[in-house]
Amino acid sequence: MLRYLLVSLILSLLPSFSLWSQTGIIAHRGFWTVEGSAQNSRSSVQNAVDARCYGAEIDVYLTTDGKVVLVHDPVIKGTRVDASSYRELSGHLLSNGETLPLLDEILPLIAASDHTRLVIEIKTNRDKPTEKAAVAKILELVERAGVQNKVEYISFSSHICETIIQSNADAQVAYLGGSLSPDQLKEKGYTGLDYNMRVLKANPQWIARAKELGLSVNVWTVNR
Repeated sequence: MLRYLLVSLILSLLPSFSLWSQTGIIAHRGFWTVEGSAQNSRSSVQNAVDARCYGAEIDVYLTTDGKVVLVHDPVIKGTRVDASSYRELSGHLLSNGETLPLLDEILPLIAASDHTRLVIEIKTNRDKPTEKAAVAKILELVERAGVQNKVEYISFSSHICETIIQSNADAQVAYLGGSLSPDQLKEKGYTGLDYNMRVLKANPQWIARAKELGLSVNVWTVNR
C-alpha cells in the first residue's frame, strides 16, 4: 500500500551503508491516494497515521480572520487564500466532499499517534507581517495541542523559517529553497535541509556535510 504514496525520504545521520534501514516515509499532502480521500484533508492525515508513516506533510496559510487552513494553492477558484477569511473559503469543498480543514482539527490526530509526526509547510504569504503572524499563530496552536515534539516545520520562505527559529529555539526547521549550503543552514540555526532531488544530485557532497553538521536531510519527491 505504501508504494502508492507521494513520499519524501528522510536520510538518517547514520553511515551511508545503513541509510535505507533508517529512511522514513512522509506522506506528501497526507496519504491521499486512497479512495475517499483528498490532498490536505483530514482523512489524508489519518490515513498516514494508520499506515504508520514517519510523517504527514501538510500545506497551510493564515486567513485574514486568524485561522490556519490546510490548502496548497495560493488561489482557490479566483479567491486568494491569504487575503480571505475562513468563512469566505469554507464553501469550497475538497474533491472528496470534505470542507477545508483547519490546523487545530488536524493536531489531535497527531497527538493521538505514537509514531507519525506532522510536517507543516508554511506557505509564502503576501507580505512579511502576514508571514510573521502565521508563524505566531501556528506555534500557538501547536503548543496548545501539546505536540511540539511531534511537529516539524518547512518553508520556501527563509523569512518564515528564520522567524520560527527566533521564536522557538527547540523547533525543527528545514529550508525548502535549495539555495543554502549545509554550512549556511547550520549558521542560521536550521536543523535540516529539505531539497528537491535535483538539488542534491547537483550537490551530492551536501548530504555528507549535512550529516557531519548534525542536520537532517530530506529529499522530495522521489517516486515521480
